[in-house]
Amino acid sequence: LQRGLEDTIRPRYRMRVIVQAVDNNVETGPRTGQNRETFTFNVVPYEELLAEMNKDEEVLAYKSQELSDKMIDIRNAIDKMIERMPRDEGSDEFRASASRMDEVLAELEKGSDLTRELLSDCARLLKEAQANRLPANFVDNKEKITNLLDEAIRSHFERAREAHTVLRDALQSR
Repeated sequence: LQRGLEDTIRPRYRMRVIVQAVDNNVETGPRTGQNRETFTFNVVPYEELLAEMNKDEEVLAYKSQELSDKMIDIRNAIDKMIERMPRDEGSDEFRASASRMDEVLAELEKGSDLTRELLSDCARLLKEAQANRLPANFVDNKEKITNLLDEAIRSHFERAREAHTVLRDALQSR
């Protein structure tokens, strides 16, 4: 029984690293320098690493769902606004619609900020997966997600922001 327990519980290690450098100064002779702080690494079993990364992924999945729901709400708000759009130019309803578009733009900015957070967290998980030499499919999956989030920030949110601004300006001018 004792042997079986030792096989299932794997040790954790703490590794401290101090960086020291030596230059090749030929005039005054080589000098040695050492950084003032030590770097501490926790070395954990593979299964524990995966468990911790899975916890992080659960949080990311929740945030992603929250972001998706917000973007759907924005789209529904715009659809409702278009349905209720007055037909006669100069109507006071245009002012209310333009005001609502300002609110929609603010929600879009919040969505963009949340996407940046997701990108940062995914990039951290990707680097961790690469540094720990996790399976290629795991790393590839993280790269795909990171690239999609980066594209959303650089392209999709920017185009949406421009389109919303044009619509708001058109509503204000009417």
